[in-house]
Amino acid sequence: MANTPPYFNGVDTTSCGYFYQIMVNSSNWSFKNYIGGFSITPSRASFWSAKNTSFVTFSMYAINILSTLNSLDYTATLNTMTSQESIPIPTCQPFTNFSLAASPVFQQDSRSMRFVQYLKISNPMNQIRPSLGVQAPGYWNDQKVHLTSPFPSNWVVISYKAASLQNFNGQSGTINPTTLTQNTSPIPMNNPYNNVRTTVLGYNSKSISKTKLFAQSFVMNIANLNSALGFGNMAYDVIYYPVLGNRANATYHLFVNATGSSGAIPLNLFDQTYTNNPTFFGFATSFTLVNVGSPLSSIVQDNTVNSFILNINFVLDTIGLSPVSTTYSIPITNNMYYPVGIRSVTNNGINGASYKFSFDSLYPNVTFVDNVIVNYYSKMISNMPLSFTWTPTPPTFSGISIMIQNFQIFPVSSFTFVVRLDMFNTQFFGVQQINLYNTYLYGYHLVKGDINNGVFETVIDWSGEKFDQFIFPTSYFPKRDSGISMENQAINDMFQFIPYLPSQLTQFTVDDITSFKFEPNVVDVSNGTGSTTLIFNFANSKVTDRPSIYFPSYSHLPGIIDTNNVFTGYYNASTNMFNIPITIRQQLFSRSLNYNLTAAPSYISRDLISLKFGSDAFINVVSDYADEMGPNVEVLKQYPGNTVTVQATDDVTIGWDFILNDKPSGFSHGVAMISSNLDIIPINITFNSLNNTDGDEFYGNYSIRLPINGNCRSQVYHIDLVLYDYLGNEAASNYGNSITPRLNPFFKLWGDLTKEALTNITVNCAITPDIMAPAVTAFTLLTPTIDVGSNNRIFQATFTVTDDLSGISTNPKDYPVVVLSYLYGENTILTSTLSSTNGLSSTFTVNSQLPYGFAMKGNYLISIYGVVDKHKNLGGITSSEMKTAGMTYFGTTTFGVTTPVLETADRLTNVGGPIYIRGKKMGFDSDTVSCQINYGAGYQSIPMNLRYPSIFLINVAAVTGSSIKVQLTVNGIVSNELEIFKFVIPPPGPRPPPRPTLTPTSTSTISTTGTTSTTGTSTSTTSPTSTTEEPTSTSSTTSTTGTSTSTTSTSTSTTTSTTSTPSPSPDPKCPGVTPCSGNGICIAGECFCNNPWYGPDCNSKNHVIPPPPINPDQPTINNTIPSGSDALAYIVSIISVEELHEISANQEVIASFKLANWTMTNLTTETQFLYRYDVSVKESTNITVDVEYFQNETTIVFGNENLTMLPSTIKYSISMTPYQFQDKLTTLQLIMSATIETKADDTCSAKTIGGAANDLQWVKLNIDKQSLYGRFLRFAVIDNIVQPISNVLLDSEMSPIDTESSVQTFIGINIPQYENGIKLDPDFSVLIDNDSPTDSKCKSNNKLSAGAIAGITVGAAVFCALVIGAAFLIKSKLRARRFNIKLKKKLDSHK
Repeated sequence: MANTPPYFNGVDTTSCGYFYQIMVNSSNWSFKNYIGGFSITPSRASFWSAKNTSFVTFSMYAINILSTLNSLDYTATLNTMTSQESIPIPTCQPFTNFSLAASPVFQQDSRSMRFVQYLKISNPMNQIRPSLGVQAPGYWNDQKVHLTSPFPSNWVVISYKAASLQNFNGQSGTINPTTLTQNTSPIPMNNPYNNVRTTVLGYNSKSISKTKLFAQSFVMNIANLNSALGFGNMAYDVIYYPVLGNRANATYHLFVNATGSSGAIPLNLFDQTYTNNPTFFGFATSFTLVNVGSPLSSIVQDNTVNSFILNINFVLDTIGLSPVSTTYSIPITNNMYYPVGIRSVTNNGINGASYKFSFDSLYPNVTFVDNVIVNYYSKMISNMPLSFTWTPTPPTFSGISIMIQNFQIFPVSSFTFVVRLDMFNTQFFGVQQINLYNTYLYGYHLVKGDINNGVFETVIDWSGEKFDQFIFPTSYFPKRDSGISMENQAINDMFQFIPYLPSQLTQFTVDDITSFKFEPNVVDVSNGTGSTTLIFNFANSKVTDRPSIYFPSYSHLPGIIDTNNVFTGYYNASTNMFNIPITIRQQLFSRSLNYNLTAAPSYISRDLISLKFGSDAFINVVSDYADEMGPNVEVLKQYPGNTVTVQATDDVTIGWDFILNDKPSGFSHGVAMISSNLDIIPINITFNSLNNTDGDEFYGNYSIRLPINGNCRSQVYHIDLVLYDYLGNEAASNYGNSITPRLNPFFKLWGDLTKEALTNITVNCAITPDIMAPAVTAFTLLTPTIDVGSNNRIFQATFTVTDDLSGISTNPKDYPVVVLSYLYGENTILTSTLSSTNGLSSTFTVNSQLPYGFAMKGNYLISIYGVVDKHKNLGGITSSEMKTAGMTYFGTTTFGVTTPVLETADRLTNVGGPIYIRGKKMGFDSDTVSCQINYGAGYQSIPMNLRYPSIFLINVAAVTGSSIKVQLTVNGIVSNELEIFKFVIPPPGPRPPPRPTLTPTSTSTISTTGTTSTTGTSTSTTSPTSTTEEPTSTSSTTSTTGTSTSTTSTSTSTTTSTTSTPSPSPDPKCPGVTPCSGNGICIAGECFCNNPWYGPDCNSKNHVIPPPPINPDQPTINNTIPSGSDALAYIVSIISVEELHEISANQEVIASFKLANWTMTNLTTETQFLYRYDVSVKESTNITVDVEYFQNETTIVFGNENLTMLPSTIKYSISMTPYQFQDKLTTLQLIMSATIETKADDTCSAKTIGGAANDLQWVKLNIDKQSLYGRFLRFAVIDNIVQPISNVLLDSEMSPIDTESSVQTFIGINIPQYENGIKLDPDFSVLIDNDSPTDSKCKSNNKLSAGAIAGITVGAAVFCALVIGAAFLIKSKLRARRFNIKLKKKLDSHK
């Protein structure tokens, strides 16, 4: 007979009560003959009936224990067997009052009228997790009690919202056990703002609401604040904090969560006096949140998927749309983000719409009555009782469903540990989840066995936050088990308990801290980042402990941890102290920073530490003028007005002009998000400070433009802005799907209905609208079975959608999504890509990696949502409808337990050091496991210092490259390759150069796609006056020389056009007849092009195409683009890496290597189209070329420069391993050729370069208006350092082709000596120009004059050099000509 130690579970003024458990070998034991007058009430709980074991546990409740007893003596009887039991108990001391010491009152973070006190309690109740109550009627609201330890005699934290601070001093609250309200102890109270008022209120903004439903955002000016701010009746949940200035003149951001209220919000000031400002803040009128039509449901038993298919449908009338979620009996809440679940949308104007929902989910094959709850914005809109009856009737179950056969905890580090559970599901529905220490362990954490009877393991990071003391093992059976109480309830026949506080943690409280201080404790961040070090120690510490500290930020609500503000320390052996280095960002508002010191059982707050260490507990930051405020809009104007009418044949442009203000940091970059009442998925237009032409980054003018053609539908467009300054401060008008305290950049406009309306533009389309939703007409599943426990979890499918009127939208943001739904509505959303279209019918493909362990029980449903036509009608198809239509409506999964999966790793730095790698199924002690690491020169073995199936530790050497790669082999099975990139603090974004003085009316225009600024100047004469209207096509030529020394730079998704006349400028001139051909702005000899213009003179265009075919033999891309009915006419462009030369100090070639015999590796993943080609020269040097296709606009970094990859860019990245030079003076030269050729008649060719022949910046080859444009950076990454290089024109040495229909050039990239490796970055684009080139060589003068034609960008960037071919079909006559032998071979290989 085994028993747990008894502990108090109740006490009154005369006696005590105890709780404990005993385990016996039969349920027939009885207990009697209590010595001392007490009684025992046993409550039996059997754990192992399904395992045929006789062990049972009894929960024993001993009551009426007098203080004279020191043991529980009774007789236990089983049949004729008796056992005299005596269990020692703690001394019973009937409760009178707590003995406590109370701290002063502290304000909790930046929350209005919420205060905290710390109580040190000493009392005879050694009750685990005692239940305590606090109150101060008339003074406290929403009071909470938090135990810093589950054990008695420790610190207790109480928090409350003060109803008022008037007459606060001298009052007392009370604390008492909740079962003994008559036995209380007083808590002294004090007013923390008991001072003479210096507060002066200034400007305040009007209300800014989140769709005028949930939250209000204000900005106000306060000077010398030393008062408590209270709002309304103090029941509002308000966060307020300073964001700009200093104490003498500060701007504050206030975030008010006041759902459903209307009228004005009073502002109350509390200090030694009290002032009420009843109408200080205006408040939005209350709106009806949502109207819901009567929800309907259908339940169909589907024996094929061995589950019910549950369909729920309803109509939701609402303003805006955030996730709709469903919840079942088991605690699974599933969010459905737009457009998931929506079958159609009906326009109700800018203030709302009607959304028709219809969605399916699987329900297990049981007979059960369940309640399905549908929520919107966390508010219940429907609670449907549903009856499920499976035929034939399945077996019934009683008792617990999940048995924990074994429970183990393994240490990892100070506050990280592994939990391993051996669990058995008696109903064979499979383990779904179990909650432990604020972490969920799911069925897919299976590492051995199967989902019904297996071993599950996960890693837990201890945060010190409060967690549920009861755990709930849950199966996929809809009724979950009762909770298991931690610490005091046996979980199995081994009499195991789940500890409330794992012994593997580093445990200490504030009382254990022996030394604590920050050096320095005053940090000036006025002009840059600051640093300090926390130096401390605590009792019973170990040198292996790794303490950490967390600094909460204003932008994160309570309970949300910003990992960027967590700092981890180490033991300093020379001082015998722990050191935690801390970095503090620039220009924080002067204050004492709030922090939490990570500890077990609970984190330790700054204020609690200050009670022991006084001023040493504070870290004070000072700033002359703080900036924690994002950019804001000063002026907003609609373009061309608030209402626009579009005729059927029109092409119009709408947009907004605005002035951005951000001082002292300066606006860095942002996104304009344009949505409408018919289309809530925004068009995202990115822009940055370089797009400003009037003013500067501190106060500048910007414009956003959106083209609309006549095939449109009337709707109201709306602009939101997400803006960042150079310090990373954010301002956002789209609050997203959660309420967060982010500053709204439009705050200066709000409160004035006329100005608020400026964010909307009404577009009236003359064409008769298409009001019919598009339809899904075909679906093919290419991967019917997927192992979701492997590294290859690719889901592949194709489907066709049709629309007979307006046609299917081909905007990538409108691509449909495929939704896979599992039991209880668990789902994953997969994006599709457009494969082909004829306008009215389009085919989409899906090629996506499923989440690890998704639908691991075996089946999932397939639905398609978000099918959009050009008139913004929304369509889709549920799995039930797909089944009815005869389409494949479900897929099947398996879950293997043998393949190791590497997932994440710790932050990697230059110095390497210990790195924890997390994953799944990475091997038990009994398995054969090895680890390999690749620093850049191939894989090598590396020992593991600690390993569990879910985490292991390796000690990484110094890292010279940008990343390392790690693989694991378990019992001969190789894992995926995990690439760990070195953490590098990103350099500050580029600030705009000094601008010419412009008139106040000039603007910068930003359009809807991408803009890339290009390097290049010429000696052509340019007009000092730029265009004064929207960009128009003008002819331009570029001379063969140039003087600019600038390098390529890139701006993201933007274009710029000037609308005013600058003063004369000494800056270098830009190419073009007019600067940048009138299609961009010239800055320091460099063209920043308006979208969609591109090229050195902004006279070419980009075009989006599907991914190209891949050549398995060499890194060559062949793109074919139709251009008319004659399919035999085409233009071929080839860019290739010809040779590698080693050159002596006398400029003689002493070694030459032809580049051939490439080896290709397919590295394409769900999110990346990537092929790698390798070739070796001189036996030891490897040249690697990566060919990557970008579907979406992407910004990458090379040599600390931001480079934008436009859609359809093909990037060739080249790197070289160490080369054995013949002597110390030789260098390398990588020779590349570029050729463009056609077989068409009546053509002209031209060659243009930028820079000098021995200092080449760019080259452009033309066949009529088709051009091949290459840019060459003047730097490379050599031995991980950005170093200058030179590029030279080799045409005088290489005899290139130069005819009317073919033009070729050779370029040499000069590479200095290096030791470890090089990375190069030329950039190539195949374009179609707006005008034919001048100074060209022509076969015939009978030329057509065509307008601008779309082209294709084939960019090559980062580590780069390449072989690429592209073919363009054009309408012309076919003529024969002879190619030289060398080119002919290349052309033949590409056709």
